[in-house]
Amino acid sequence: MHYCLGFKVGLEVKQGLMESLTSMVKDTNEQTLIDIQIDDFKRWAKYFGRPLATRSINLKTLIVWWESHGHEHLNYQNFSFMH
Repeated sequence: MHYCLGFKVGLEVKQGLMESLTSMVKDTNEQTLIDIQIDDFKRWAKYFGRPLATRSINLKTLIVWWESHGHEHLNYQNFSFMH
């Protein structure tokens, strides 16, 4: 759902994501790093904002897309695969 362009995040979704993050990832430093990487994804920052990454997000499976474009954000990538 978060991978669709124009997706609007409500309070319930934000709370659920943070609850999942803190329950699935025990290390608080890693939680913080993932939270920062989530912000990069939401703002299409760094590698996420490259034209090929944005054009291909709806054309590949999420796993394949992450393997192609998530290498700067490995902590978030691993969390996404768990979630």
